[in-house]
Amino acid sequence: MKKILSFIILLAGVISFSACDDDRDSNPTYNQPASFVLNTPGLATAVYDLKNAGTVVLTCTQPDYGFTAATSYSVEVALSDTWTDETETAAASYMVLTDNYTEAKLAIDAQEIDKAIVQLSGWASESDTPDTDMEIYVRLKASVNSSLLPVYSNAIKLNVLPYYIELKDAAPSFFFLIGNYVGGWDTNMKDIGTSLIPMSLVSNYEYDKKTGVGQFTFTEYFDAATSSNGFKLIGMIDGAISWNEQWGNGEDGDLPGNTNLQHLHGEGGNPGHLGVSEAGWYQIDVDDVKQSLTFTKLDKTPKAYSSIQLLGDFSDWDANPIEMTNIGNTTHSWKATVTFETESTVKFRANAGWDTNWGNNSGLFPFGLGDPGGDNIPVKPGTYIVTFNDIEGSYAFFIQE
Repeated sequence: MKKILSFIILLAGVISFSACDDDRDSNPTYNQPASFVLNTPGLATAVYDLKNAGTVVLTCTQPDYGFTAATSYSVEVALSDTWTDETETAAASYMVLTDNYTEAKLAIDAQEIDKAIVQLSGWASESDTPDTDMEIYVRLKASVNSSLLPVYSNAIKLNVLPYYIELKDAAPSFFFLIGNYVGGWDTNMKDIGTSLIPMSLVSNYEYDKKTGVGQFTFTEYFDAATSSNGFKLIGMIDGAISWNEQWGNGEDGDLPGNTNLQHLHGEGGNPGHLGVSEAGWYQIDVDDVKQSLTFTKLDKTPKAYSSIQLLGDFSDWDANPIEMTNIGNTTHSWKATVTFETESTVKFRANAGWDTNWGNNSGLFPFGLGDPGGDNIPVKPGTYIVTFNDIEGSYAFFIQE
């Protein structure tokens, strides 16, 4: 089937042309390819050790659209050469990997292939995982434009040695307040609660399952900015706190503010400090997907508590609760360092009583939003810096290695 494109249509943003009635024959003709070739790699008969391979490199020929077009490739993995889509009663027979590629040479993350195998196989533990190699099938889906049909390659067989990997979403990629306002500029995980205040999770928001990026919020009273009370927002990259993900204001040395916001996203730099021109209660919202930051002055003062306690099985509940302390000069952000020798369940409560307490009805750990009066929160053994914000009910257990 052929579709003649008129002179006003742009295909995938890569072809730009003009025409009039007397030269329309020169316009490109879009062909809907039936398929395209995914090449069998030279190592196809060898075994890819997915735990140590790093990447699996595949090559293909571009689908024949009748002209060269910018093409996006996604990778699909199946346990057999059967490709059935999801229905109301059955899951799809294949998994689509998260990364997309724009070149005909694809370096595919071996761990992502392994995750697909684990999910398709339904392995729940390491004991379920075979210690021998197995066959899998891979094909590509090529897309040019959302208004055009995708094209699928042939499937190829690969021999792989899988391993068990726990399937879980990436932890939220937090932003932290850091600087003079907090009490320091140290950026290690052990400095959370000392020079780093974690922002709160946002209710009913779904964080990116692979990277953890998304929206975060923070509400607190701020004095009017001076040269000595500014701060910045510092984010995380691949689970580590990094200055390559930060928000500042203006140039280094400027009076702290929030009208000339500077965002460093995967790049170096040193913008000035953040701050507010008028003292008051502010809500700060950051979105690392939209790469936006806003300051909103509030009319109401949030309810305050005289104390926040962490307690549970590990403390024999009321017998030995942990008294959390405020982070820096904040009034609603709290911290404690706790070692759990065994699995436990915990809750947070205010004013040393049970009238106001927070659990989590979904059993979320190590990060979540507290449900007032909710179920106990399950905790795994380890030493954690525990933080809690009593406005949003946002809690976090940051493991200390």
